[in-house]
Amino acid sequence: MNEPVRVAVSGAMGKMGQTIIKGLLAEKGLTLVAAIDPDFAGSSVMKGVSLEVAGNIAEVLGQSKAQVLIDFTRPDVGGKNALEAVKLSVRPVVGTTGIPEEEIAQVQEECGRRDLAAAFIPNFSLGILALKRCARQVAPLLPRAEVIEMHHDQKLDAPSGTAISISRHITTCTGQEVPIHSVRLPGLVAHHEVLFGALGQTLSLRHDTMSRDAFLPGLFLAVRRILEVTGVKRDMEELL
Repeated sequence: MNEPVRVAVSGAMGKMGQTIIKGLLAEKGLTLVAAIDPDFAGSSVMKGVSLEVAGNIAEVLGQSKAQVLIDFTRPDVGGKNALEAVKLSVRPVVGTTGIPEEEIAQVQEECGRRDLAAAFIPNFSLGILALKRCARQVAPLLPRAEVIEMHHDQKLDAPSGTAISISRHITTCTGQEVPIHSVRLPGLVAHHEVLFGALGQTLSLRHDTMSRDAFLPGLFLAVRRILEVTGVKRDMEELL
């Protein structure tokens, strides 16, 4: 019988981190071995869970023998955490967006040296994967398009990494630039719409995230898949 994949979570006490931990505790084949969040070091990771939050990522990754690090932190932290993980032979799956490209390049170089893999994926929703596949079918027929993305007002980066990915995806099909419009308001979670226009007609593709639980099936699929590949992956389709 295969042993469960040993998973650490960085950004454990954030809203997404708590959603991930709750999901991990119920997910067969994955086991939570470490939780990292320097601002909450020493506290319990969740009521009823006998796991203490760690502050030092390098120390806890070594002690816990984690195989995969899930990172949902901040743009100024996520890339550094991923690099630290790879140096310790832990494969990072990063949902943090807005990380500088030079930091991702450093992770890629380190993965090459160690024959490991890392994933920097802006959106783990399988619905977004479906939206991109639909957009690829529409774009050659209706090449003029724009992307509208709407998120909660606590999101630090704009436009979202998902919107940038969708825009680039369509540009690859059409060769035309795809503008992005960003909205940040309380009450929103994550919403992406692609609006195609042509003479006398429009067509829209829209995906709405109602809760953070929507990201878990794709995220856990990525955690399993990252053990089977090498190099840096930037998209769910590429990873799968």
